[in-house]
Amino acid sequence: MQNLVIHSSNILGNSDLISKVQEQFKLNSFVTGELITEEFNLNTPLGIQTKRYQEDGILLDDRLIFQLLDAKMVRYPQDKKNLLFVNFPENENQMNTFQELHIKNNAIFYAIFIHENQEQFYNRAVSQLTSEHENKTFKERLHRMGFRVEKDNQIKISYLQNSEHFLYIEDRLSEEEKFSLISGFFN
Repeated sequence: MQNLVIHSSNILGNSDLISKVQEQFKLNSFVTGELITEEFNLNTPLGIQTKRYQEDGILLDDRLIFQLLDAKMVRYPQDKKNLLFVNFPENENQMNTFQELHIKNNAIFYAIFIHENQEQFYNRAVSQLTSEHENKTFKERLHRMGFRVEKDNQIKISYLQNSEHFLYIEDRLSEEEKFSLISGFFN
């Protein structure tokens, strides 16, 4: 199983690219609702439990989401369907569990980070973090985009670079250039 993780701060601007990648490599989107329905249709205890949560309007916690993903990965030899994850995992804890599941299921994943010029982003982020308007929301946004804010306000690309297969692409490139880089990386 070879899965692809794409993180982009400009998800709308890259939606055509993501669709093209998904079609080219025949990837199924990782959509929690679809996994719940699949488990429910298979009449598994996990499917019944998560469907009940969904019907009651209860958000699934990470533990249940990863149980759904694990069940999907266990079924992979029958399905032969690689997955596309967009802006997931979102934080270091999720990434650690994500990596553990891939190791457990003899699967690998490729992580792609599409963002503006790294230096420009870094400079803008540092200026915002060191201004009087520093706020928790901005730090959380940085973290979701794959950056870690150190205690001294140093910003580093975090959990995605822990992946064995990691590619950084500047968002300023054309869709064709991005697609070419992704194709060479993921093939």
